[in-house]
Amino acid sequence: MPEQTARKASLVELRVARTDQNSILDLLVRAGIGDRLGEFQWDRDDDWLTASDGRTTVSTNQRSGGIQYRLRPLDEEPGTDVGTSEKALESIARAFVDMIGRPSESMGLESITYLRTLSGGTDDKATVEGKLDAGVIFNRTVNDIPVIGPGGMVMVKIGTDDAIVGGSEVWRPILGCGAPINLRTPDEAVALLERRLRKLGLEGEACVRKARFGYFEMGIDEPQRLLEPCYLFIVETVGKRLDVKKVELVPAARIGPMAAAFAAG
Repeated sequence: MPEQTARKASLVELRVARTDQNSILDLLVRAGIGDRLGEFQWDRDDDWLTASDGRTTVSTNQRSGGIQYRLRPLDEEPGTDVGTSEKALESIARAFVDMIGRPSESMGLESITYLRTLSGGTDDKATVEGKLDAGVIFNRTVNDIPVIGPGGMVMVKIGTDDAIVGGSEVWRPILGCGAPINLRTPDEAVALLERRLRKLGLEGEACVRKARFGYFEMGIDEPQRLLEPCYLFIVETVGKRLDVKKVELVPAARIGPMAAAFAAG
């Protein structure tokens, strides 16, 4: 059963972040690469705008406003292992996020992941695991409600020498919030989920592997202009032919595009 962290919530209007050449140049300057701007080449591929000089690459998606960047190639990594404590890694990442001027909304540490590598493993040398960089991931909250889904995140990658080597973000700016509205309870959401699954006619027994409550923010390839509170369920069905794992969203609010689409579907 998902934990409901709020009885009321607002629909939140979003806007697309800047996705032009000036926004990329601004990031490069803030990241300390302003002296190399004349060396960058520009490329546009569908919804992506990319600047690269062979060592540093920055790409921004014009549908979501999301951005991905690599400031230093992996083959230039000076060490073979990240030895910095996770508390220090978080501080380094927060300082960088502040330096590049985003995000302005509140953020909390979600996790720290590592790009791992193996070396050795011969008869006379044991296998040694190293960590080439650390990915410090922050998730946002809006009106004290967590943001769930593939968006609402910032990742900062830190190298073996504590330098910022890359990162990504999907963090749509907020334009405004509507009046708070009453939300469905978790029990109501589960009942709606059961009705949806019966309507889909999935074969076999369905099990909810994970359930969360929060604002759902889409990923880097998707446009989105509204944050809506919802219940997210990861459902796994075990059938005779094929096991199926899928994500089901149940709107917590009774109004809004998500609620209308759910009712229609």
